[in-house]
Amino acid sequence: MPGCPLLRGASSEVTGMSERETPLTWRKSSFSQNVDCAEWSRTETHVYLRNSGDPAERVLEFTHAEWWAFIEGAKSGEADLNTE
Repeated sequence: MPGCPLLRGASSEVTGMSERETPLTWRKSSFSQNVDCAEWSRTETHVYLRNSGDPAERVLEFTHAEWWAFIEGAKSGEADLNTE
């Protein structure tokens, strides 16, 4: 997914959700400065999101269309914390 600044960062190979047979490659934003952050992983059909501070916690699953809708909304300011 070229051109998306949220998809920069180091990746590490870890075991994904228990119902998945193949491991997911989790990535964390280079903006996190090595503190807890959201991590994501993508497959051919979905994007997964989890809390890096507690990787055993619930993993959210999105289709590519849902993920891109969120990213585009965030880029346009819809996810800014200082707006209502």
